[in-house]
Amino acid sequence: MKRRWLAIPGTLILLLVVGTIGSKWYAARLAESKTAAMEARISPYLAIQHGPATYNLFTGTLRISDIRTTGIVGKTVCTIREVVVKDFDYDNKVPNFASVNISGIHVDMAQGGLKYMADFLHQYGLQSVEFNISLDYRYTVPDKTLTVNRITLEGVDLAMVSTSMVLSNIEWPMMDNFLAAIMAVWQTKLLRARIQLSDHALCDRVLDHLAASTSQSRQEVVNTIVGKITAVVSERQVVSSSDIPAEVSKFLSKPNELTLSILPPQPLALISMRSLPMRDLSRLLNLELKAQ
Repeated sequence: MKRRWLAIPGTLILLLVVGTIGSKWYAARLAESKTAAMEARISPYLAIQHGPATYNLFTGTLRISDIRTTGIVGKTVCTIREVVVKDFDYDNKVPNFASVNISGIHVDMAQGGLKYMADFLHQYGLQSVEFNISLDYRYTVPDKTLTVNRITLEGVDLAMVSTSMVLSNIEWPMMDNFLAAIMAVWQTKLLRARIQLSDHALCDRVLDHLAASTSQSRQEVVNTIVGKITAVVSERQVVSSSDIPAEVSKFLSKPNELTLSILPPQPLALISMRSLPMRDLSRLLNLELKAQ
């Protein structure tokens, strides 16, 4: 009897070891297959090479490290430190949902088409910029609604732009065809949207550069910018629930966050925006600009 009881812990340990090895093997296979699926979607546009890929069986998170992308002419487009795929629709050609974070993006600014960008950055004392991108959205098939919870583009230590929106009457599966996508977009209706600029150091760099290059004080530069915005708002007869020039002035005087909210009382068809004068369009969009 004692031998039987002594055999139980050994059996449990053996099962634990086998289970651990089996789960690691299964996670590795899933990481491989899901990474291959991601590569297949990107391959028509970019070739990629990557380092380790891991998959967490408990959270369903795929991590791919040390990525290098190469264009069709064989030149390196960018390097990426890590891609984290928290959720992704692998079943549909145009994914109905995705939650992806891409961090540590470095673009080779010395490339011919981007050299002007490198020259622009050098004016502000920047030799290179690291980017992070985040995307989280879900498309609901029955009511044809696209909910974008988050699209962010961050220049590390510079600024971050974050967007969220809800669109209805959108034929999402048609987005894999360029011409069909154009038609689908024009039929789409805007329910609400929000765009936020979070400044870390970009505004200070730009304002200080403008002040030095024009021999003006920083406040004089701010006053000039606000004056031009005031003129545009008045000329275009922009309607807003907030004082746009005052909010811009507040933001530029002490850069932190600037948020534009778009809350139309009724769903607004995107195609209708083409012909409306700015006064009517801004009224229908129900714009609000706030600085914090």
